[in-house]
Formats: sequence, C-alpha cells, structure tokens
Amino acid sequence: MPGATLPNLPFGAGHLLDHLRFRPLLLVAREEAAPDRAGLDNLRLDDATAAALGLGTHGFYLVRPDGHVAARGHRLDAAALEHALDRMMGRAA
Repeated sequence: MPGATLPNLPFGAGHLLDHLRFRPLLLVAREEAAPDRAGLDNLRLDDATAAALGLGTHGFYLVRPDGHVAARGHRLDAAALEHALDRMMGRAA
C-alpha cells in the first residue's frame, strides 16, 4: 500500500532496497513499459519478485528514496505516473 515500506525482497545478487539511490525508483513488471524519464531510476522485476509484490506480468511500484511506496498499480499510465511523482514531491494535492 502507498505509505508502507517496500518489502526488502531478494533480487538479483542482493535485495530490492539495495537499488535505492537519492531519487525515486520505479519498479516495473516484466511486460510493463518503463519510461525513460530524468530523475527516475527504473528496475525491471523478475517474475518471482513481481509475484511476491502482488503484481502479474504488468504493474508497477513507485518508491520514494527513503524506501516507502508512493504509488502502485496494475497498469503504468504516463499521466498517472506524473501525478504520483507530483504528489510525492509535494507539487499536487
């Protein structure tokens, strides 16, 4: 749920939270298109990790740099992503 801490699931040679830097992280399921957007890191999830997060082959999580979930969904829409980023950054209600 938005506001919760992202579960630190095993991923690759480490864990999901190992991929957090100083900007938002977009986690996308295998068949979801990840936008190339400045200021946003993208990470494509393997099927096991996506399933553990409650996603199928589509879906996304937007994670704040502090590891809290800002948004999630079963389809990534560019307008919804921008709205979630604005809300996360305090630029929208």
